[in-house]
Amino acid sequence: MGMIGNAVAASAFSALLDRSLVQMAEASADARTYDRQTIHMVSDVWDNNTFPLFRALAARTSWGRDRRARAALKWMAALGVERRTWMVEQSAIAGYDVESLLHAPVESDRHHRDYRA
Repeated sequence: MGMIGNAVAASAFSALLDRSLVQMAEASADARTYDRQTIHMVSDVWDNNTFPLFRALAARTSWGRDRRARAALKWMAALGVERRTWMVEQSAIAGYDVESLLHAPVESDRHHRDYRA
């Protein structure tokens, strides 16, 4: 179950950032096999989630860090099924089980543009 059972969601949140850096390094290690799609997807994850990460880590107490990290992880996962799946997979690779912290997955993405109306 990783460290989530010990109430350290902030560590799991930080581990997601670490995994992102590893993924981007692997995707860009060789110019001949540069994986633009992976770089774009992973950097997009952190486009609006870097501030919540640092806000969580800047809390004065461990309880406050954990509370903020849990809220940020839930918000981050609510941005789509693909994002949530990535979070669960990458945190598992890092030794954490964030799925227990997240809301149940939604069948379809809630965020979309209606270009017809």
